[in-house]
Amino acid sequence: MFIEEHHQEISDIIKENGKITITEITSKYGISDESARRDLRLLEQKGVCKRTHGGAISIGQVSARPPVNRDFDIMPIFDNYREISRAAAKNIKENDTIYLTGGSFGHIIVSFLPREIHYIVVVNSVNIGKELRRFDNIDVYIAGGKMRLVGR
Repeated sequence: MFIEEHHQEISDIIKENGKITITEITSKYGISDESARRDLRLLEQKGVCKRTHGGAISIGQVSARPPVNRDFDIMPIFDNYREISRAAAKNIKENDTIYLTGGSFGHIIVSFLPREIHYIVVVNSVNIGKELRRFDNIDVYIAGGKMRLVGR
């Protein structure tokens, strides 16, 4: 097998599983640990993966940052995020107090919030707070406080 084919297979495994270990590489290809590390080093240089202790992970798992455009109406949403939000909203009961973060789940769950019962929502996002104004069954509180000018 050519080294390019070998690297392509490793790359495919990383894409499919999100990771690969040195042990997997050495047992699959019958090569030494050092050769497996060299392969991962070369693949990392090509931007295929990020080496870790004992293997590598897909580049998509490295330094995930929130999108610059925080318009959640046009941002792609994974189906599982929607399902988690839907399931969480079903657990809200009359007079509950819930907290929504300013992250993607906080924005996604808004469309699933119950409208037939009264409850309190505490948010740390002005944008979500504004969105919740249209709900007449929800009392909205924004978490806040004074930030010191200096310090930790």
